[in-house]
Amino acid sequence: MRSDSPNLVEIQEDLKGLPTPLIMSYANGKNPLVPPYVALGELNRRKTMDQRAAQAPNSSVKEKI
Repeated sequence: MRSDSPNLVEIQEDLKGLPTPLIMSYANGKNPLVPPYVALGELNRRKTMDQRAAQAPNSSVKEKI
């Protein structure tokens, strides 16, 4: 995290590179610089990406042809 008062976009970008357990603690209010709703948004983004990856077909284009 940046020490100079970051804006919400910077916070969102910083969260993308952090481990999930740390973001979960931020969602619970452990870091006053990170609003809990921003941390929850990142957790939701990761969940959505995981779901999309799980739904993606495992066959390649070559196999489909």
